[in-house]
Amino acid sequence: MPHYEPIPIPLKERIREFRMRLLPLLGVAAAVAGVVHLWSSAVSPAVLTGVVEPVSARVVSTATGSLVELSVERFQWVKQGTVLGMVRPEDSRAELEFMRNQLALQQTGLDPLAEARRAAVDYQKLRLSWLQQKVDLVSARINLQFAASDLERAEKLLETNAITGRVFESRLKARDGFSAEVQERENLVTELGRELETLKTPEVPPAQEGNDPLADLLRVQRSRMLAIEKNLGLSSLVAPMDGMVVELTRLRGENVLAGETILRIEAGHSDKIVGYLKQPLPVEPKVGMSVEVRTRTPLRQRGEGQVRNVGVGFESVMPRAPRVGMAWMPAAGGTPEAGLELGLPIEVSLPAGMRVRPGEVVDLVLR
Repeated sequence: MPHYEPIPIPLKERIREFRMRLLPLLGVAAAVAGVVHLWSSAVSPAVLTGVVEPVSARVVSTATGSLVELSVERFQWVKQGTVLGMVRPEDSRAELEFMRNQLALQQTGLDPLAEARRAAVDYQKLRLSWLQQKVDLVSARINLQFAASDLERAEKLLETNAITGRVFESRLKARDGFSAEVQERENLVTELGRELETLKTPEVPPAQEGNDPLADLLRVQRSRMLAIEKNLGLSSLVAPMDGMVVELTRLRGENVLAGETILRIEAGHSDKIVGYLKQPLPVEPKVGMSVEVRTRTPLRQRGEGQVRNVGVGFESVMPRAPRVGMAWMPAAGGTPEAGLELGLPIEVSLPAGMRVRPGEVVDLVLR
């Protein structure tokens, strides 16, 4: 049989054969590998969703009155200890007048008592007089405060020739008169106090049993008077922490109540994430368990955190929706009752170097 040499195949044909037979198979394999990698690294479903817990503090008014000064705006950064505003307490002269009438009425009611209680009555009258003088002193201080404010306004008006010198002199005389009254009443209160210290409290006759209504009244009136004295000056609103003013609930010039929130400050960073595991639990969370944290930003960040704390029981959780204040509100058209779900709260540490904002939603995978 004759021996023939194989016909050489040109390189162009070999490339064509590779492109037609092997290249599609390699492309499909690469696509499958890429899909598997993306699914396992970025698209695989998270065990739960967490929120970078914001650190915030409320600034409340310590007295009922008028917000006369507010020196901050929303989105403004503040430092801890900075004075953010001033609250002028409400006018307490009506309450002081009511206290004065109560004390006068009680003092009048002591007159018809028997002779056996005369010494105790005299001592109680002296105590009532001392307390009444203190009430008058507080009232005089309030009048002096208002007179000083009027004088300060009059000085500014006099500089612009808005008022005459006679009006200014009358304001000045009123201020000086209240100042002298305060000084005199302070001396009188001090003198009566010394006299009370030198006297021995008379014993109450055995015929009177139980609580002494007069002593109870004195204690109540004294506590009320101390509260009024404490709120004589302007009350400062001080920043309790470093952060940004994220909410203003009251504006300058508005009336506020004691304990009412004026503004809310939120820190610029947080170090923990809070999530809720819903039933059925995919895993049993334990303190120290490794957690993969994934952000939802265009440049997805990934890091390893740890479970710091696990709640003792399931809590009511609302599905994620627009946040109002510090609470997650139900979606539009729903009710809070209908939107409630149960979840086991867990606290996860924030991975080192991960840049997230307070309130940002992240995905968590328990390992």
